[in-house]
Amino acid sequence: MFSLCPRHRLAIVPFSITMITITLSVFTVSADTVILADLSDDAQNGNTTKLVEHCGSMLSGDADPESLAKAYTMLAIAYTLQDASDTRDKCAGLLDLLPDLLASPAVPLITFLTGKSTKAAMRSEMKEQPDDWKTTAALCELIVDIKSGDLAQIKNSHKNYKESVRLVRATDWSAAWSERSEIWSAWLRSGKGNPKTLERLIAKRKGTSSHSVVASGNDVDTLQRILTLYLDGKIADANKLASEKRDGTPKTSPLHPVLDYLAGNKSISAESLFKATSKDAGLWALASLAMFTEEITSNDKPDKNNLLYHLKNFAANVKAAGNDPRLASWRKEVPKWRKWCENGFKSAPDLPILLRARSVDGDAKLAPSAATNPKFDITTISLEDFIATRAPYAKRPKLVGLQCSRQILQRYFDTLPKELKRSELRRYKTIKSVKEYIIRILERNPYPNGLILKRRRKTIRISGIVTMANEKYLIYRKSNKSKRCYWKDLSYKQYAAFMKYYAGQRLKLKGGVGKLKRSEILADASDDYLGLAMLYDWHKKYKSALYYARKAIQLNKKNKNAISAAMVP
Repeated sequence: MFSLCPRHRLAIVPFSITMITITLSVFTVSADTVILADLSDDAQNGNTTKLVEHCGSMLSGDADPESLAKAYTMLAIAYTLQDASDTRDKCAGLLDLLPDLLASPAVPLITFLTGKSTKAAMRSEMKEQPDDWKTTAALCELIVDIKSGDLAQIKNSHKNYKESVRLVRATDWSAAWSERSEIWSAWLRSGKGNPKTLERLIAKRKGTSSHSVVASGNDVDTLQRILTLYLDGKIADANKLASEKRDGTPKTSPLHPVLDYLAGNKSISAESLFKATSKDAGLWALASLAMFTEEITSNDKPDKNNLLYHLKNFAANVKAAGNDPRLASWRKEVPKWRKWCENGFKSAPDLPILLRARSVDGDAKLAPSAATNPKFDITTISLEDFIATRAPYAKRPKLVGLQCSRQILQRYFDTLPKELKRSELRRYKTIKSVKEYIIRILERNPYPNGLILKRRRKTIRISGIVTMANEKYLIYRKSNKSKRCYWKDLSYKQYAAFMKYYAGQRLKLKGGVGKLKRSEILADASDDYLGLAMLYDWHKKYKSALYYARKAIQLNKKNKNAISAAMVP
């Protein structure tokens, strides 16, 4: 439908970060070198407890910044492999200990391990780093994928890490886990190995890719009926059946979370679906199709990479399930869907109605929704009528840093009628993405207008130039000194101010030969204003929400229906 993406389009004032580069291969006889060698030995032996102890020895001394960066990173990896209940807090705490290493490669890696950064964002920040840091980044990807339990992605990430290790010396710190990764792979593939010698994160995932049990007939039949309804474009019927079956299925059943997900509970993650279905490759294969179908159902413009990701995972699980005849029909259909994705969503006569309706040249239509009703036309609706449409959303939770916990979000979604849950989820995801959008755009475009902070029921303004940001905080300069401000301390008005400023800067760009077309610039600015409208709408500033939604339409009239649909029930 719509996404916030700075791309390469808004490069007004280039801003670069001088990254600390580290080379471990220059060995000198020093305490730091000895301890780093010990860390590598600990990693090779899978002894995360000793690794943590040795890291502590280094961090308590006067190690040089380069060695510290590596020690912090190895410590974060060790914490993650230990998989304790406070792992994320421990890793996040390391970031607070890095004030002098803000530009260090350790920061994006540790941020990624805490789950506060995406794989794409981490890769972008590591792009210009030396090979040893890139190899460590590949290791972090492998560990995070093992934690999430994605069969296809684990295999792919392990391959990437092995290839990356070849680029560095065998004695390099980033290659320390190479032997361990082979042991992990063998354990996850066939269950071979002694679990007592494995890191806790790995040992918990025995046989991730060695499923031999296929889903029961009833489970397969139930999911197939629901998925078929979705693919036939009967969204309401599919949602209703999923809800009914969920309510009649014990919560201890591996089928329950899959049904709950299809019934509209989008707080359920891919990791939780995996955990529930991990002993049944057939059921996990169908759960992959559930995520594929939901991705298409919830988004007017499908995401190619996400959809191919789900299909790849489906294929891996079908292979693990063996030749079960109940999955045969899906095996025949999925290659057509993969081709549809790869061909840019071009329609084909043998595609199901849902895919044809979402095709760029779609020849099928889904049942009309309330958003297509003329009285909800954003350009003509009165403020009073618009406010009246917000009644179902009266219990929208407060957002801290533009998000809230899954538990709070789910309690709120449970108060909504079924037909409103999907559109409201899209709004929440769009608002949540504003933070990542600002982080990315600040890489090249400082914000000069200070910050608006929330203080209980009041707001205060501070002057300064925001020069950069990461997932946890922003850095701004005031009186030639750099200071830190946490996202959670920002008023929603500041997020709105960011959006308005950068949309305005975007409109100042000129299209021309070798540049973006003016129509593309306007379309991007329109997306910015639509995101701003949703932000105001969530915070009950309905007059401003209506104003910026209309501004979005003025800049991109061709997208009028989609913008109206994004704002109304």
